[in-house]
Amino acid sequence: GKTDGIIFAYDKKTGELKWKSPVVAAGSWGPITENEINSQKQLCVWGKDGLWGLSPSDGSKFWMIPWKTAYDCQATSPLIRNNTIFITSGYNTGCQAFKINGTGAKPLWGKNKVIASCNSDPVEKDGYVYCFSGNGDSGALKCLELKTGRQKWEDKKIGNGTIILTGDKLVCFIIMEL
Repeated sequence: GKTDGIIFAYDKKTGELKWKSPVVAAGSWGPITENEINSQKQLCVWGKDGLWGLSPSDGSKFWMIPWKTAYDCQATSPLIRNNTIFITSGYNTGCQAFKINGTGAKPLWGKNKVIASCNSDPVEKDGYVYCFSGNGDSGALKCLELKTGRQKWEDKKIGNGTIILTGDKLVCFIIMEL
């Protein structure tokens, strides 16, 4: 049935509902993440209309970044470094980075389509973001500079997949046969 919220917090020992946050409209597949932003624990939650920063203690809103995609599909985890958030979505949406300052989000650079990831979570090392860009079996592994949004390189030979960073190496799982 229909609920008046999509984020619910329960006491793990009793199962008692502690709070619910009706400010976020349903319509996303992205996971909830807990992060420290500006020295404060925050939940980052994809909703139908964008990314929300919520208090883990009571569900209150810290900030919201408007972000619309085709099919209301935000399936990737945001990449968070200190008070900078990088977000990306597929279906030709693109990517953008923001600085979070208290209750607002200020763009570092304008939305671009250097990375438009349908389901690959971005990783960061030394100020560079690495991510697969594309939908389904078409795509490319790309690198962009976090502070400018400019593309550094891309590899279209390996298609699409997921990625992790281990040490100084990018380890990729490819979802199509070469």
